[in-house]
Amino acid sequence: MTERFQPNNLTNRAQNPYPESMPEPGQGEIQPPVKPVESIPPSGEQAPDINKLVTELKGIPEDVLRKAAQELSKKQGLPTEEAQQAIEKRKAEVPKEARHLEPAVNMVAPPGAGIDMSNMQDPELIAEINNHNREVSTNSLSVESANRTISNLEKRVGSPGISAFDRNRAREIIDQLTEDVQSLAERERAEQLNAARSRLNRNLPEHFFTREQLASINDVNDTEGLEEIFNGLFKNADAQPNREFSDAFNQLTDQPIYAAFIDALGRAGRDADSRRFVQEFAMRQIIHNAGYVFYSGIDAEKLSGFLQPFRADLADLAFSKKGVADAAHLYEQALLKVREEHGGYIPAFEVDGDPTTGEKGRVEILLIKYLNEAIKEGQVDGTQKGVDQQGKPIYEMAEWEINRAIAFARGMGIIVGRVPEIAASSVLPELPTEEEQGMRDMTGGRLASLWGQDVIKSIAPFRHSIYKFDIGGAANRVFSYITNRGRKPWEYKELQEWVWDKQVDIINNVADDKRGYRYLQRLNPFRIGGIFSRTTWRYSNDPTASALGDMSPGDMDWIGTGMQIEKNRGDLSGHNAEKSAVAEANIRGSLDKISNILPLRLFYNLRDVQGEVLRNIGSNMNDPLLIGDKDNPDSMGDLDRLVILQNRAVKDRAQALNFDLIEDPAQRERIIKLTATIKKVFTEGNSGGTKLDEFVENLKHREWEVPFIFGTDDLPYDRYKFAKTGATSIARRWRDIANAKLASDATHKLVEGMAHFKSPEQIVEVLAEVYKGVAGYDAHIAEAVVADYAEGIMKFYGKDWYSRLPLGIGTITDKLLGRASFAQASFGRGAMAWNELQLNDFTGLLRDGHLITREIQQDLQKRAGGGKKEVAWGLVRTIAPLLMLAFIYYMMSRIAKEK
Repeated sequence: MTERFQPNNLTNRAQNPYPESMPEPGQGEIQPPVKPVESIPPSGEQAPDINKLVTELKGIPEDVLRKAAQELSKKQGLPTEEAQQAIEKRKAEVPKEARHLEPAVNMVAPPGAGIDMSNMQDPELIAEINNHNREVSTNSLSVESANRTISNLEKRVGSPGISAFDRNRAREIIDQLTEDVQSLAERERAEQLNAARSRLNRNLPEHFFTREQLASINDVNDTEGLEEIFNGLFKNADAQPNREFSDAFNQLTDQPIYAAFIDALGRAGRDADSRRFVQEFAMRQIIHNAGYVFYSGIDAEKLSGFLQPFRADLADLAFSKKGVADAAHLYEQALLKVREEHGGYIPAFEVDGDPTTGEKGRVEILLIKYLNEAIKEGQVDGTQKGVDQQGKPIYEMAEWEINRAIAFARGMGIIVGRVPEIAASSVLPELPTEEEQGMRDMTGGRLASLWGQDVIKSIAPFRHSIYKFDIGGAANRVFSYITNRGRKPWEYKELQEWVWDKQVDIINNVADDKRGYRYLQRLNPFRIGGIFSRTTWRYSNDPTASALGDMSPGDMDWIGTGMQIEKNRGDLSGHNAEKSAVAEANIRGSLDKISNILPLRLFYNLRDVQGEVLRNIGSNMNDPLLIGDKDNPDSMGDLDRLVILQNRAVKDRAQALNFDLIEDPAQRERIIKLTATIKKVFTEGNSGGTKLDEFVENLKHREWEVPFIFGTDDLPYDRYKFAKTGATSIARRWRDIANAKLASDATHKLVEGMAHFKSPEQIVEVLAEVYKGVAGYDAHIAEAVVADYAEGIMKFYGKDWYSRLPLGIGTITDKLLGRASFAQASFGRGAMAWNELQLNDFTGLLRDGHLITREIQQDLQKRAGGGKKEVAWGLVRTIAPLLMLAFIYYMMSRIAKEK
């Protein structure tokens, strides 16, 4: 029997020239570039060397060569004859062999034919041959499938119970198929030969690059020229953030040029540069697709899976590029401004624009405006290009550098988690007024699809899921009990409003925090955010594991005021009074710094501060002087100018804003008044304290309303060493967010079950799921979340005070009113109503299930009932009527005896 031919997969090897440096396909990474075909290794014993395959250049028609020469002549200004010689020289670089393949090149009809099964009896052989004949009839026969058929037939031939006729016939068929395999392999090699010729012709660097560009590629000292060539390849992709990278980076136009670029670097002996650009290509694809998938409706769990290949050192690489750190800061400011222009709501259109027309959203228009202004003022490092006639510096950035900075700012904002945090802070849009009807960003109302909806609902489920869709109806009011740490349940009158008032604005008020701190104090119940939120070890003083490891102590004062607050938050309300005092002093110092150099952080993030400031200056958020002329891309409103002023102060490590940099005197006076008013509103108050005091108290006792890092527009991204935090630190944070999604899903289950639970055990089972999700990244936070949820549950099912009056009075009152708990008021007498003993038992179940500690249990009982005093009172209340009855019986018996 003839030995079967086992060809290697030449095509796959041709497409993966760097397997050691690239991830496995399907992991969110790029498909590697096509390597020039002449460098593909030999494929096997009977397969000719691929280097010989591509030497069959006589197969390239002369008219193709002439056209190539003409294109080269046009691009480089060469005479046609000289261009033709360049092409011929390229041909001469390849050995001239492999003539024996010419017959294979001319093969047209696919080999293989149907097999006759006459007189065969064995059902397994018949089934296998039937499958082969089906592949032949559909022209889907391949080397792989034919080899598989041969293998299956051989196994059957060696099995007992097969007739001699069938065994001999099967062996004949195996020989026939073996010949077919060889023919198929020859055909595949022929197809690869033609493809190799095509790629060889297409990938000639001379076809894609000008003479100047080729000079840069060959000049080992021309780093800037090389960067320009490489980054210029992504112009089309950078302009299409709404499309997946594989679509935006066109496979028919951009990809061949990239392949030719890598090829040219190899020819120039620049292997180190070649490897570097392959890595940057991979990084660019992930950064681009991070934006694409966030905007396109993928959930946190899938986004987490996509970002797992992103190594922390890639963040260092991204932020080291010119202008990227500045663009990241300015992108945050653009997002916040657009959010406030719409009353706290971020319309998706203003971020995404219109991909069908290419119209940019306002966020990107603002970012471009801000970045250009920062460049013009010399705020971006490495942009000075000489001096003018008056000796003043000239600052410029190339178009490709600006495109890269904007693309990286968009993508890295998502990867580090800051952009999702801002998206999660977006409120639900109001229903439009008559004047607003027809405005594209105001017509959706509460149910409008929000920007990044599927991700932000995992980290802020109260607003963007439970209340947005009113999941559970009145049952979701269980979270209304997560109040400002008050000790009492709400009064029934307040609860009644929640149950029977079905107006949409009530639900919106809950979601939008317009009714004060009492509503949804923790919009983010799982304390989850980007890599800078609640992860203070990443910017600790440890030089081996901190992103700040290379900074001096003085520099660390400028790691970002928001991060300074995060560093001190943990000690603020701790048991150590001395540490708490130091933490409070540090936080107050950070907030004072914000009021001096970043007043917009207070203006954009504290709605009550914003409202009071606008009233004081007699303006509003639609004032063109304040926000600029939306129809004029060059218009710099007061808020825009203040953004640039703030960025300068951060760059200069200044302690105050330099208003002298504002050229327009009228605008200068307005901005001075605006910033002074922001500081006054925040730091000055009446006898009841200041907003600064209130902010600190919120951090100390309740936490701020949106528990994310308090702004990142002053973080020195370009000086961090993300790699020191561990290669997987960013990927791990996204796994944490994916775990938060599991807790969010369990929260939905809890809300939907509040009307149907019949025992505390059922509730504890669901709370265990919440705990498991959060404990995936922090067990202490998981305990706190369970305790918060449990407080709401206990107050939801807890009996009202009059239902617990002794001597049967409570029972009578229940009968008259028809409810003993808020649950019964909402869902009828079939819902649960817990007394003190049942509340105590519920906390015991939580502790027994290791969902809370003894200390948390005791604190929970103080907040929601079920403690020792309450249990004692419950026992007294239960026993008292029995004692009274016994006393009455005793007295009646004595009276009877005396008579």
